[in-house]
Amino acid sequence: QAKLEKMNEELEKEGLTSEEKDAALEKIRTMSPPGLVRIALNQDAGAIAGLEAAHRLDPDSVSIRARLAFTLASTDQDALRDPPRALTLAQQAFDQSRAKGVDVYEALAAAHAAQGNGDRAAALLGEILARAPAGASLSWIERLENQRTQYLKGNPLRE
Repeated sequence: QAKLEKMNEELEKEGLTSEEKDAALEKIRTMSPPGLVRIALNQDAGAIAGLEAAHRLDPDSVSIRARLAFTLASTDQDALRDPPRALTLAQQAFDQSRAKGVDVYEALAAAHAAQGNGDRAAALLGEILARAPAGASLSWIERLENQRTQYLKGNPLRE
């Protein structure tokens, strides 16, 4: 809760509308701390810089590695996108976590799709969807299903 309050203060400094701030905070609630405000605001250059710094400080963090991989694979800014590095980081996170965690699957899928391997990306998301708990949120399932559909069409994720 204290972290969310601190992030709320940072968002207020950005001069966002109440709706934009609420949307950013909602996106933040499910993520780990490094670079979150920038990620939530879709400021990929700052997010990548923050995640790179966090990765240097904690190179064994699966969540940081997965978030960095996801961002490098899915940024809509061509100059920042780095599919080969995203795939390396995502595979390391996947292996280190022993294939646990939606964020790890999502990062690896995004990285495969960014490399042009949509079938593999869709298969990864299919695996995690097949294991979704009975109480999984509908928005979570819909998000992953939409990504999976795009990957099957050969479209990489761009956020």
